[in-house]
Amino acid sequence: MSCIEPHSNYFRWVMLVGVSLLYCCFAMVHYSTAALASTMIEDLNLSLSQMGNIMGAWPMVYIFLSIPAGLLLDRFGIRHMLLLGIAAVALSAFMRASATNYAEMFIAVLIFGLGAPFISIGAPKLIREWFSYEQRGLALGICISITALGQIMGLILTHELLSVFDGNWRSTLNVYTTVCVISAALWILIISHPLCRSNAIGKSDESMREICMACIQLLRMPTIQAVLALGVGMFFYMHATINWLPKIIADTGLGLSEANSAYWASLPIITGMISAAIVPRFTSKNREIIILALLFFIGCTSCLLLSNSASLLILIAALVMIGIVRGSIPPVSVFLLMHLPGVTQKNIGAATGLFFAFGQIGGAMGPISFGYLAEKSTGFELPLYFLSGVCVLLALMSLSMRRAQKLNVE
Repeated sequence: MSCIEPHSNYFRWVMLVGVSLLYCCFAMVHYSTAALASTMIEDLNLSLSQMGNIMGAWPMVYIFLSIPAGLLLDRFGIRHMLLLGIAAVALSAFMRASATNYAEMFIAVLIFGLGAPFISIGAPKLIREWFSYEQRGLALGICISITALGQIMGLILTHELLSVFDGNWRSTLNVYTTVCVISAALWILIISHPLCRSNAIGKSDESMREICMACIQLLRMPTIQAVLALGVGMFFYMHATINWLPKIIADTGLGLSEANSAYWASLPIITGMISAAIVPRFTSKNREIIILALLFFIGCTSCLLLSNSASLLILIAALVMIGIVRGSIPPVSVFLLMHLPGVTQKNIGAATGLFFAFGQIGGAMGPISFGYLAEKSTGFELPLYFLSGVCVLLALMSLSMRRAQKLNVE
């Protein structure tokens, strides 16, 4: 069978759905920890700091693995590397269900970080390779929207399953393990299709040394350095709010139960799905910088409102803003990254790996420092003020990139 240009191949949509399902499982397992935080704290006798360490465990692995993962994706392609990623996510879910103490749960979440980079880096690499410039914003939005379904499952479905299993959170995590295994099987079917194999997408003939040199060259570019710095703060905000939001809502003084708090914590996911489908459409013609700055200012406002949520209306406004930010920032940032000068189809895996490596420094520090500040100040007001300050700094950094070089539209 002759090779078909990926950008005009209908199978690109099948590939997009397949990788989005893997990302959905990634989000489902990740968000289930936030939904089960209070239950785990009580059942495993954990402190807030220990729970924060558990939440930040996988980003710590991600920091060191994301660059090698990006290099491996560039060298060997996305097909089997993504399969390796979802296998690690499934193993992590299974080990979480079996954990009986802090150390075992920490290790189980740590393993999640072994598979996470292959999925989060592999997804934009697939989109860069299978979709044209005009379609990439839409493809990123679709991927993020499907991923949001996993976030909703991780929050809302978790408590529904807890009711079905009489409060047994371990059985709930076993269900998620099964879902991951089924998604992995579907991915195997997709990558076994002749249209996928004939294109041999993403596999480079360059040596690992050449790819590593390309990675070093990327690090020397000022625009890449600026985007990497933004990634640190972006992930700090996202992971802090993702992991602690149900607990923050429960402690607002509005009398919401743990289950109701999880339902309200899903509101940002719903608004995020909508924003992920809409905002990336406006990321062409060099508007990415302005959009990012506006999103960070919205993030600042959301933290200030959440710290003073004296009424349900204020809480809803804060949650909607958080959803807009969390749903829009990832696709806009990745879109900006993949079209920076010097980023090509051959090194997009390395570039994305660098972005997520630096980003997950913030991803690890976000929930950890948030939990530490909450424990020391006996509340969430101080960490929320701190988070709002981070967002202001990110907005100013974004605006400082306004004179960046013209983007690459290939």
